[in-house]
Amino acid sequence: MQVFTRPEYRKNGYGRMTAAAATQAVMKQDKLALWVCQVENMPSRKIAENLGYILLGGELRIVK
Repeated sequence: MQVFTRPEYRKNGYGRMTAAAATQAVMKQDKLALWVCQVENMPSRKIAENLGYILLGGELRIVK
């Protein structure tokens, strides 16, 4: 999963809300949600980690 927020809309929580809804929809189907971002992309990692994704190697994943 990737969420892109246009610069003028960043820091309003839109990316987190979108990612949370998408993550819940995936998990509701009993599937694995996978977050994709560059390891050094700290804003993206922060959203993912706040949603419960964990860093595994170079990936953040939800673990049931």
